[in-house]
Amino acid sequence: MVLSATAQKFMPASLNEMNLQWNIKNAPARYAFGIWGVIYFLLAIFTVYQALPNKWVPSRNNELIFGTIKYWYAVNMTLNAVWLILFMLNGTLGFSLAGIDIILMLLSQFYIMRKCCEVKVNVIEFVAIRIGMTLYTGWVTAATILGVTFFLMSVGMKNPNAGFDETTWCVIVFYVALVIYVAASFYERNPLYAAVYVWVLFGIKANQTPYSDIQTNAIICVVLTILSVVSIAGYSIYEMKNDTIKKGLFYKIEMGM
Repeated sequence: MVLSATAQKFMPASLNEMNLQWNIKNAPARYAFGIWGVIYFLLAIFTVYQALPNKWVPSRNNELIFGTIKYWYAVNMTLNAVWLILFMLNGTLGFSLAGIDIILMLLSQFYIMRKCCEVKVNVIEFVAIRIGMTLYTGWVTAATILGVTFFLMSVGMKNPNAGFDETTWCVIVFYVALVIYVAASFYERNPLYAAVYVWVLFGIKANQTPYSDIQTNAIICVVLTILSVVSIAGYSIYEMKNDTIKKGLFYKIEMGM
């Protein structure tokens, strides 16, 4: 969080300047990045919660936090900070190193998201870990895809002589991302993960108003994603009522603190 607030003052280019320079067609509007405020708030709750003495939180799932998550959370936060520095080098080398970093970051937080959806949690753990990590993973999934686009642009795919249509690329990415979000959400029984994609799509749509293809296909993907989210949520609730659910966003939530 400290680096997020300060890095743009000492790095060669700010994120806003980079967006203007590269003009990536699948970059969301600035307001969409406000989701980081929610993500960091929930992760801050988890950070404090996991450090409390046992007697203060007798219902805490210590096996999940200290036996399963262990140091993965600290590793993920470190990768998050390093990614920002690498990405803001604003060149092919920086984008490639940042790409490796963010893939490792995504894998570590996906692991945490999966594990916290497979065990019993209390209300705080449901909100801070399940919801917090799901929003975090959903957003970083989109950031990973965006980072790939920055790298491709930096190696010359934006060159007019390369025969590359960036608008078409953006539309293709929409549907590839749709498959990733929906498939992962269904497999993990976590509709909130796919719901993050709706936020991403609205952010891109708001940022790319001159391009009718992007506007149209963004709306199509929003509708398909919402239908998928509702279907996955409905199926998860059906499994829960029939006591066949084995994991997911709604799995074993205790109302105690």
